Amino acid sequence: HAGTGTIEREEQIEMRMAALITQILPNGNMVINGRQEVVVNFEKRILNIDGVIRPQDISTGNTVSYDQIAEA
Repeated sequence: HAGTGTIEREEQIEMRMAALITQILPNGNMVINGRQEVVVNFEKRILNIDGVIRPQDISTGNTVSYDQIAEA
């Protein structure tokens, strides 16, 4: 018996994720933490975010872009 096979896979996930402020630092920056589960290709993925944000980076829509999260 001889067999061969290949798998090619490419993924891209775009989403918004909720996070809570868990600490306010002395300089006014905030420590955030969030967790969300998503199913991609019938596989459960758990996405975690931890980091530090600046108050001035919070938009009027109460969002922060991923590239503005320090120590993520």
